[in-house]
Amino acid sequence: MIYKNEHLLLVYNNRIMKFTVTDEDIKNYPNDYDLGNFIRMKYYEHSKLKFDKCIKCGKESPYTEDTHIDLRHGYIQGVGQGCFQEKNCEE
Repeated sequence: MIYKNEHLLLVYNNRIMKFTVTDEDIKNYPNDYDLGNFIRMKYYEHSKLKFDKCIKCGKESPYTEDTHIDLRHGYIQGVGQGCFQEKNCEE
């Protein structure tokens, strides 16, 4: 069961998607089937985005190509996106 204003974190193929189910969403999708379809649509929209890859190991980062560099962890100005979790970077 999903409760109002609950944060959902979906992970699939190392892609992380976080969103919140609001009161409005629950009103618009009153049963689990419809709410599940709504969540699936959100995932499909998210999966079409292009994500930057680490310049060292090539792993996909959680940052889309249009995310401003000031909002990224591990970005090296003039070089590109580094791993956002440096301990997990496999060079």
